[in-house]
Amino acid sequence: VRHELAGVARALPPEDVGPFRGLGRFEAGDRDVYFGRSSEVAAALETLRSRGVAALIGPSGSGKSSLARAGVLPAIAEGGLGGWPKKWDTAVVEPGADPRAAIGAALSRFVPGAAGLSPEVLVVALADRAQRDSTGVALLVDQLEEVATIASGPSQAWAVALLGRLGEQALPGVRVVVAARRDLLDPLLALGGLGRALTRGLVLIEPITDVTWGDVLDQALAAYGYALEDDALKGELLADLK
Repeated sequence: VRHELAGVARALPPEDVGPFRGLGRFEAGDRDVYFGRSSEVAAALETLRSRGVAALIGPSGSGKSSLARAGVLPAIAEGGLGGWPKKWDTAVVEPGADPRAAIGAALSRFVPGAAGLSPEVLVVALADRAQRDSTGVALLVDQLEEVATIASGPSQAWAVALLGRLGEQALPGVRVVVAARRDLLDPLLALGGLGRALTRGLVLIEPITDVTWGDVLDQALAAYGYALEDDALKGELLADLK
Protein backbone atom coordinates (compact mmCIF):
# COMPACT_ATOMS: atom_id res chain seq x y z
CA VAL A 1 0.00 0.00 0.00
CA ARG A 2 2.83 2.41 0.88
CA HIS A 3 4.44 1.81 -2.49
CA GLU A 4 1.16 2.35 -4.35
CA LEU A 5 0.50 5.62 -2.51
CA ALA A 6 4.00 6.77 -3.37
CA GLY A 7 3.48 5.88 -7.02
CA VAL A 8 6.16 3.20 -7.04
CA ALA A 9 4.04 0.04 -7.13
CA ARG A 10 5.80 -2.90 -8.77
CA ALA A 11 4.39 -5.45 -11.17
CA LEU A 12 3.76 -8.89 -9.73
CA PRO A 13 5.41 -11.90 -11.34
CA PRO A 14 3.31 -13.02 -14.32
CA GLU A 15 0.39 -15.34 -13.49
CA ASP A 16 2.02 -18.22 -15.34
CA VAL A 17 4.90 -17.87 -12.88
CA GLY A 18 2.61 -17.11 -9.95
CA PRO A 19 3.33 -16.71 -6.25
CA PHE A 20 4.56 -20.24 -5.47
CA ARG A 21 8.09 -21.60 -5.92
CA GLY A 22 7.79 -25.24 -4.90
CA LEU A 23 11.25 -26.48 -3.98
CA GLY A 24 12.81 -23.39 -5.56
CA ARG A 25 13.68 -20.22 -3.68
CA PHE A 26 12.23 -16.75 -3.82
CA GLU A 27 14.42 -13.99 -5.24
CA ALA A 28 14.34 -10.21 -4.92
CA GLY A 29 11.88 -9.95 -7.82
CA ASP A 30 9.43 -12.09 -5.85
CA ARG A 31 9.31 -9.77 -2.83
CA ASP A 32 5.69 -8.74 -3.46
CA VAL A 33 4.50 -12.37 -3.40
CA TYR A 34 6.69 -13.44 -0.49
CA PHE A 35 4.53 -13.94 2.60
CA GLY A 36 4.65 -15.54 6.02
CA ARG A 37 7.98 -14.23 7.29
CA SER A 38 7.21 -10.70 8.46
CA SER A 39 8.36 -11.38 12.03
CA GLU A 40 11.66 -12.88 10.86
CA VAL A 41 12.28 -9.94 8.50
CA ALA A 42 11.57 -7.55 11.37
CA ALA A 43 13.94 -9.47 13.66
CA ALA A 44 16.74 -9.33 11.11
CA LEU A 45 16.24 -5.59 10.55
CA GLU A 46 16.23 -4.95 14.29
CA THR A 47 19.50 -6.86 14.60
CA LEU A 48 21.05 -4.87 11.77
CA ARG A 49 20.18 -1.56 13.38
CA SER A 50 22.79 -2.24 16.04
CA ARG A 51 24.97 -4.99 14.52
CA GLY A 52 27.08 -5.16 11.41
CA VAL A 53 26.05 -8.74 10.65
CA ALA A 54 22.71 -10.55 10.90
CA ALA A 55 23.06 -14.33 10.80
CA LEU A 56 19.99 -16.26 9.61
CA ILE A 57 20.55 -19.74 11.00
CA GLY A 58 18.14 -22.63 10.56
CA PRO A 59 17.77 -26.23 9.43
CA SER A 60 18.17 -27.22 5.81
CA GLY A 61 14.99 -26.46 3.88
CA SER A 62 13.67 -23.94 6.39
CA GLY A 63 13.63 -21.11 3.83
CA LYS A 64 16.69 -19.10 4.91
CA SER A 65 17.74 -18.22 1.37
CA SER A 66 14.26 -17.05 0.37
CA LEU A 67 13.97 -15.03 3.56
CA ALA A 68 17.29 -13.33 2.92
CA ARG A 69 16.82 -12.77 -0.82
CA ALA A 70 13.12 -11.88 -1.04
CA GLY A 71 12.56 -10.56 2.48
CA VAL A 72 15.49 -9.02 4.30
CA LEU A 73 17.60 -7.62 1.46
CA PRO A 74 14.68 -5.89 -0.34
CA ALA A 75 13.53 -4.45 2.99
CA ILE A 76 16.97 -2.92 3.52
CA ALA A 77 16.98 -1.54 -0.04
CA GLU A 78 13.59 0.04 0.58
CA GLY A 79 14.72 1.87 3.72
CA GLY A 80 13.73 -0.68 6.34
CA LEU A 81 16.68 0.18 8.58
CA GLY A 82 15.56 3.80 8.87
CA GLY A 83 17.85 6.74 9.51
CA TRP A 84 20.91 7.29 7.34
CA PRO A 85 21.57 6.42 4.60
CA LYS A 86 18.21 6.48 2.87
CA LYS A 87 19.51 4.62 -0.18
CA TRP A 88 21.10 1.16 -0.17
CA ASP A 89 22.74 -0.95 -2.86
CA THR A 90 22.62 -4.72 -2.44
CA ALA A 91 24.73 -7.66 -3.58
CA VAL A 92 24.30 -11.42 -3.26
CA VAL A 93 27.06 -14.01 -3.22
CA GLU A 94 27.61 -17.69 -2.47
CA PRO A 95 31.18 -18.21 -1.23
CA GLY A 96 31.99 -21.54 -2.86
CA ALA A 97 35.52 -22.91 -2.72
CA ASP A 98 37.09 -19.48 -3.30
CA PRO A 99 35.18 -17.03 -1.10
CA ARG A 100 37.72 -14.24 -1.61
CA ALA A 101 37.10 -14.26 -5.36
CA ALA A 102 33.34 -14.57 -4.96
CA ILE A 103 32.90 -11.87 -2.32
CA GLY A 104 35.47 -9.63 -4.00
CA ALA A 105 33.63 -9.86 -7.33
CA ALA A 106 30.33 -8.94 -5.66
CA LEU A 107 31.85 -5.95 -3.86
CA SER A 108 33.85 -4.74 -6.88
CA ARG A 109 30.67 -2.97 -8.05
CA PHE A 110 31.19 -0.60 -5.14
CA VAL A 111 34.96 -0.78 -4.53
CA PRO A 112 37.00 -1.53 -7.67
CA GLY A 113 39.51 -4.31 -7.18
CA ALA A 114 37.91 -5.38 -3.90
CA ALA A 115 39.37 -8.89 -3.98
CA GLY A 116 42.87 -7.46 -4.18
CA LEU A 117 42.52 -5.40 -1.01
CA SER A 118 43.18 -6.54 2.51
CA PRO A 119 40.06 -7.01 4.65
CA GLU A 120 40.95 -3.95 6.74
CA VAL A 121 41.41 -1.70 3.70
CA LEU A 122 38.25 -3.00 2.04
CA VAL A 123 36.13 -2.33 5.13
CA VAL A 124 37.40 1.25 5.26
CA ALA A 125 36.75 1.66 1.53
CA LEU A 126 33.16 0.46 1.88
CA ALA A 127 32.52 2.86 4.77
CA ASP A 128 34.13 5.73 2.84
CA ARG A 129 32.01 4.98 -0.19
CA ALA A 130 28.84 5.12 1.91
CA GLN A 131 29.87 8.50 3.35
CA ARG A 132 30.84 9.89 -0.04
CA ASP A 133 27.75 8.74 -1.96
CA SER A 134 25.23 8.67 0.91
CA THR A 135 24.45 5.14 -0.29
CA GLY A 136 24.84 2.06 1.86
CA VAL A 137 25.97 -1.41 0.84
CA ALA A 138 24.13 -4.50 2.07
CA LEU A 139 25.87 -7.77 1.23
CA LEU A 140 24.15 -11.15 1.46
CA VAL A 141 26.44 -14.15 1.84
CA ASP A 142 24.15 -17.12 1.23
CA GLN A 143 25.21 -20.67 2.12
CA LEU A 144 27.84 -19.30 4.46
CA GLU A 145 28.65 -22.82 5.64
CA GLU A 146 30.71 -23.24 2.46
CA VAL A 147 33.35 -21.01 4.04
CA ALA A 148 33.91 -23.78 6.61
CA THR A 149 33.15 -26.87 4.54
CA ILE A 150 34.76 -26.40 1.11
CA ALA A 151 36.95 -23.28 1.35
CA SER A 152 40.47 -23.33 2.72
CA GLY A 153 43.81 -21.54 2.78
CA PRO A 154 44.35 -17.83 2.18
CA SER A 155 40.97 -17.38 0.46
CA GLN A 156 39.12 -18.73 3.48
CA ALA A 157 41.25 -16.66 5.86
CA TRP A 158 40.52 -13.47 3.89
CA ALA A 159 36.75 -14.06 3.93
CA VAL A 160 36.77 -14.92 7.63
CA ALA A 161 38.76 -11.79 8.44
CA LEU A 162 36.51 -9.55 6.32
CA LEU A 163 33.22 -10.84 7.73
CA GLY A 164 34.61 -10.86 11.25
CA ARG A 165 35.74 -7.25 10.90
CA LEU A 166 32.35 -6.18 9.52
CA GLY A 167 30.70 -7.91 12.45
CA GLU A 168 32.79 -6.17 15.11
CA GLN A 169 30.65 -3.05 14.99
CA ALA A 170 27.91 -1.54 12.88
CA LEU A 171 29.71 0.75 10.46
CA PRO A 172 27.40 3.46 9.06
CA GLY A 173 26.21 2.41 5.62
CA VAL A 174 27.69 -1.12 5.62
CA ARG A 175 25.72 -4.23 6.59
CA VAL A 176 26.04 -7.97 6.00
CA VAL A 177 23.35 -10.66 6.04
CA VAL A 178 24.48 -14.28 6.11
CA ALA A 179 22.46 -17.47 5.87
CA ALA A 180 23.76 -20.83 7.07
CA ARG A 181 22.58 -24.30 7.99
CA ARG A 182 22.14 -24.91 11.70
CA ASP A 183 23.75 -28.36 11.56
CA LEU A 184 26.94 -26.77 10.19
CA LEU A 185 27.06 -23.88 12.63
CA ASP A 186 29.75 -25.33 14.91
CA PRO A 187 32.52 -25.24 12.26
CA LEU A 188 31.62 -21.61 11.54
CA LEU A 189 31.67 -20.66 15.22
CA ALA A 190 35.23 -22.01 15.39
CA LEU A 191 36.40 -19.43 12.83
CA GLY A 192 37.54 -16.73 15.25
CA GLY A 193 36.05 -13.30 14.63
CA LEU A 194 33.49 -14.67 12.21
CA GLY A 195 32.18 -17.00 14.89
CA ARG A 196 31.84 -14.11 17.32
CA ALA A 197 29.98 -12.04 14.72
CA LEU A 198 27.53 -14.89 14.11
CA THR A 199 26.88 -15.29 17.83
CA ARG A 200 26.17 -11.58 18.29
CA GLY A 201 23.93 -11.33 15.23
CA LEU A 202 22.08 -14.64 15.53
CA VAL A 203 18.51 -14.80 14.15
CA LEU A 204 17.12 -18.33 14.44
CA ILE A 205 14.89 -19.48 11.59
CA GLU A 206 12.38 -22.31 11.88
CA PRO A 207 10.23 -23.92 9.16
CA ILE A 208 6.90 -22.22 8.53
CA THR A 209 4.10 -23.61 10.72
CA ASP A 210 0.82 -25.09 9.48
CA VAL A 211 -1.12 -22.03 10.66
CA THR A 212 1.22 -19.68 8.84
CA TRP A 213 1.00 -21.75 5.67
CA GLY A 214 -2.74 -21.10 5.68
CA ASP A 215 -2.14 -17.35 5.80
CA VAL A 216 0.53 -17.61 3.09
CA LEU A 217 -1.86 -19.45 0.80
CA ASP A 218 -4.61 -16.87 1.26
CA GLN A 219 -2.29 -13.88 0.77
CA ALA A 220 -0.53 -15.37 -2.24
CA LEU A 221 -3.79 -16.02 -4.07
CA ALA A 222 -5.24 -12.65 -3.04
CA ALA A 223 -2.24 -10.89 -4.61
CA TYR A 224 -3.59 -12.02 -8.00
CA GLY A 225 -7.23 -11.43 -7.12
CA TYR A 226 -8.15 -15.04 -6.33
CA ALA A 227 -9.57 -16.82 -3.29
CA LEU A 228 -10.22 -20.44 -2.40
CA GLU A 229 -13.79 -21.64 -2.85
CA ASP A 230 -14.14 -23.28 0.56
CA ASP A 231 -12.28 -24.43 3.65
CA ALA A 232 -12.27 -28.05 2.46
CA LEU A 233 -10.18 -27.19 -0.58
CA LYS A 234 -7.86 -25.14 1.61
CA GLY A 235 -7.48 -28.09 3.94
CA GLU A 236 -6.57 -30.40 1.06
CA LEU A 237 -3.93 -27.99 -0.20
CA LEU A 238 -2.42 -27.54 3.25
CA ALA A 239 -2.32 -31.31 3.72
CA ASP A 240 -0.34 -31.61 0.48
CA LEU A 241 2.15 -29.06 1.77
CA LYS A 242 3.12 -31.23 4.76
